[in-house]
Amino acid sequence: ITNHEGKWKQLHNTNLVAMNTRIGSIYRAELRNLIQELGYETHASGKYGMFEIDGVPRDVIKEFSKRKEAIDARVKELGIANTPEARGKLVVATRDKKTTVKDRGKLLESWQEQAKNIGFDGKQLLTEVKAKAAEQKSISLGALAQGLNNKILQALDSRDPLLDRGAKALRLSADQMLAQKAVASAVRILEDREAAFLKIDIAQQALDLQIKGLKPELVLDRIEELQKARLLIPEQVTRIDGEVRMVTTKNMLAIENEILAHIEHGKDKAVPLVAPEKIDEKLQQAMAEQNLELNDRQFAAAVIIATSQDRVVAIQGRAGSGKSTMLRVVDQIAKDENKQLLGLAFAN
Repeated sequence: ITNHEGKWKQLHNTNLVAMNTRIGSIYRAELRNLIQELGYETHASGKYGMFEIDGVPRDVIKEFSKRKEAIDARVKELGIANTPEARGKLVVATRDKKTTVKDRGKLLESWQEQAKNIGFDGKQLLTEVKAKAAEQKSISLGALAQGLNNKILQALDSRDPLLDRGAKALRLSADQMLAQKAVASAVRILEDREAAFLKIDIAQQALDLQIKGLKPELVLDRIEELQKARLLIPEQVTRIDGEVRMVTTKNMLAIENEILAHIEHGKDKAVPLVAPEKIDEKLQQAMAEQNLELNDRQFAAAVIIATSQDRVVAIQGRAGSGKSTMLRVVDQIAKDENKQLLGLAFAN
């Protein structure tokens, strides 16, 4: 491909791989819509927009979905840990090579024979779907009037700032109104987890709600509308192409500012757990009592916590970096000083 200067560059698929689950959610949402338009009903069956068709028996689904069983058997055969990482490597290593199907009719016949052998031909399901499709085409004027009435009530009652209100809402199509609600719901869900989030994650979360008739393109359009209206606050752009990937909300900015204000207010307001001149001795004693040895970074973090005069001290570290181990030593220091360390954690 050529870049913005017209120079030829190699295209790496790193970002495509990183976006795999998000792209999958968009694809499955579009597929689900097409299936539902035919008259079929679906239900969620897993993460990333996974779904099944109502009316297809569990044993039939299992018959045509043997990949998991094959991986389970391989894990047992090799005697390895049944972890997501190990399974992921096995999935890639044992994946069949993609082949071109030359006779699709013959492939369809083999599937039909496979289903027939377990007593399923789909005819009853197809009959029900056709009857439902015919019923949906004959919507009464009363139903249309009721739908318009509901739309008016929703336009007047939309209190979420991420939803259009009043006359503006009345100009929306039913599909647009659905997209607005899905995106607003997705943003509120993500707000409970992160202070800022990728725009594509909003789309994925909205589509993974599996709302019937929700169109992926309208979801993406709505996210852009909210950004232009500054209802989704964009990140500071540093990319050459000017693309905005991360956004937040006014609500989250207010929360972050409140947290920063509390931190600022608590500076030099606390009594240190240990006097700075005694911290080395106290840490060595606590490590001996806990039979633990802290590395340099853990030691430094423990020093900051135990000697700080600030009410808020932030320690950042990845999973498995030793934060809990460090806190065990700090807890021991607190006990030695006749103080209590209270541990609290967020849980979803």
